[in-house]
Amino acid sequence: MMSNQQKTIAVVDDDPEMRCAMRNLLSALGYIGKTYDSAKTFLNCASTCEASCLVLDIQLGDISGIELAHRLAADGFRFPIIFMTGLDDATIREQAIAAGGIAFLRKPFSAEMLADAITKAVDTGLSPRQTITAQSSRQSRQFPHLINADKVFGTHSPVRLNQSLSGRLST
Repeated sequence: MMSNQQKTIAVVDDDPEMRCAMRNLLSALGYIGKTYDSAKTFLNCASTCEASCLVLDIQLGDISGIELAHRLAADGFRFPIIFMTGLDDATIREQAIAAGGIAFLRKPFSAEMLADAITKAVDTGLSPRQTITAQSSRQSRQFPHLINADKVFGTHSPVRLNQSLSGRLST
């Protein structure tokens, strides 16, 4: 496995337990995990963020993850984006794809599904500061098969997911 030590993954989720679980998991996978509690917090840091990809919760307290993706694109940022949500709805999935998402993970999802999505996102070679031109058509050619995380931990709540990940990571 190649070293991911220099790769930073930004996670935007308003659930503190999920942010903690994601930070632990990303560390175990060899990434640097930077977490943000809201879309506004991330927007304030976007110009200096060196993340290789973003993992965005769709349901945020202030601005949705999809709206955050649109705002970043409007400002010329082109982070590869992995969307995650507890609601698997066809309309939400279509909106996430239209916003440039390269993966759509339904919570709770397995560590392997997240790792696969991050690998795909990091391998795109997109730079956060590249200018966006014809993104949606290029996106559909580059990523014809979005990752769909239908294999999940079962009925684990985010708290239990955190406990599961913490237990798995400490062994």
